[in-house]
Amino acid sequence: MKNKTGILVFVAILVITTVAIYIWGSNLLKGVEEEETKSNTLAPQIRSLFSTMNAIDEYPLQPGKPDWQGKYLIVENNQSDSMNARYSTKWNELLDTDKNFPGNDVKGVVMIALYTVIEGSFERVLGIPSDTKAVRQSYIISYLDIAQKSVLARDTLIGGDPPTVIRRGESGWGDPPAEDLIVETIKKRLN
Repeated sequence: MKNKTGILVFVAILVITTVAIYIWGSNLLKGVEEEETKSNTLAPQIRSLFSTMNAIDEYPLQPGKPDWQGKYLIVENNQSDSMNARYSTKWNELLDTDKNFPGNDVKGVVMIALYTVIEGSFERVLGIPSDTKAVRQSYIISYLDIAQKSVLARDTLIGGDPPTVIRRGESGWGDPPAEDLIVETIKKRLN
């Protein structure tokens, strides 16, 4: 009798875990699909800025203060087939700019680009040769004015140091800059 109860508990835990993983994966995929759909339906003026021929680095830097009165959208760098930028639901919601979607009336676009720097490598992990790299994650935030077709400002946020020691199977990546730091940096630049 105890054996059957143990098996039933094990099966129940297995079923609950499987369902939880399925729900988590479905929600994750749904979010990715929503962002892809939103990216594909951005206003033509924004889509043309980031066509496959244009990347943020190709726009001239003409230092100035973005004066967009809250009329901007946030995109992340992306290496897709159709565009070098992807609409970011997360950042637009955090900065309360999601109301500006699809961007017909925006004056600017803020591009958040992940930038990684290899700062070294780990030669051995527990005596086993390793090719794991020590990587620092940073963000470059560019403020692109649509009318001028130029970058008015850039902010670079440096992430945490990569670990000095790792164990087998561990990542050599440092933490990226904190979300609240990114949000505050953008708010400070645009207010």
